[in-house]
Amino acid sequence: MRFWESLIRFLLDKGCSYFVCVGTYSESLHDAIDDFFYQYNEELGIERSRDIVTTYHTNETTEDVIAYFVHGTELRRKENGCLVAILDDSPEDQEIRNFIKNHESTANQA
Repeated sequence: MRFWESLIRFLLDKGCSYFVCVGTYSESLHDAIDDFFYQYNEELGIERSRDIVTTYHTNETTEDVIAYFVHGTELRRKENGCLVAILDDSPEDQEIRNFIKNHESTANQA
C-alpha cells in the first residue's frame, strides 16, 4: 500500500466526498486517487466513489487555489462537514500555508 492510500481510506470511511489536489504532481495524485476508488469500491461491494469528486490544480496561483478550496468545495453534510488541507514542506505548500496564516491574522484583526 502506498503511503497516502491509508489516509485516503480513512477520509473516505469518515465520509469525505471532495478531494482537491494542488501543485506540480496534482494531476498524478488525482489520477492515483481515482484509481484507488476502484479498489475501495470492490472491497465494499458498492460504488461509493460515484458520489466523490476529485479535482487537480497544477498551474494556478495560490490565491486562486485557496479561493477554490474554501469557496468551491461542496460540503454535502454541512452539519458535520469540514475542510482539511494536508501540506508538506514543499515551496508550493509553504506558500499556501503562509497565505492561510496571513489571511487568518487579517480576518482576526477585522
